[in-house]
Amino acid sequence: MGNFKEDIAQVEAIVLDVDGVMTDGGIIPTPDGDFIRRYDAKDGYAVAYAIREGYKVCVISGGRGEMLRRRLEMLGVTRFYLNCMDKTAAIEEFISDYGLNAENMIYMGDGETDVPCMKIVKMFGGNSIAVYNPDIKKKVNVAKKLLRQHRVNFITPARYTKESRTYEVVCAIIDKIKADFDLAKLAKSK
Repeated sequence: MGNFKEDIAQVEAIVLDVDGVMTDGGIIPTPDGDFIRRYDAKDGYAVAYAIREGYKVCVISGGRGEMLRRRLEMLGVTRFYLNCMDKTAAIEEFISDYGLNAENMIYMGDGETDVPCMKIVKMFGGNSIAVYNPDIKKKVNVAKKLLRQHRVNFITPARYTKESRTYEVVCAIIDKIKADFDLAKLAKSK
């Protein structure tokens, strides 16, 4: 990877699920019907930073709740679909509304409800990552099955430190998108 800011500039959008991707997957119901989720502050900082740098960040989640909505607004996420029962329609609307090229997108999800979106992004040349909790065998097996069935490009434990496989995969995707951009530019020049 060269200059990170220049390399990531070719990424048109990052689309994320919430529970299991931006959180550890656990929820605590509150008496008023909302849910308490545990977020990593560093993940929130990364999302807010990407938005400040001008990247389109979209959240598509079956999760619901006022606290979730407020968290996303605090981070600066303006496009989100919560309590979403048709994630396929949501991703298609997001791509269409912004005129995005799926080849320059990254979609990160953790569950079977994310499969249609991950498959659409992958089918159109984009990059789908299925993250999983490595401590839950069922989650590991689901991720492996998605990879075997060619529904996702990558699987990786839901860990996001600089030393993690997830970080390595995302950086490699950014490198690939940048290289594809550079090659297309060279093909057009004389």
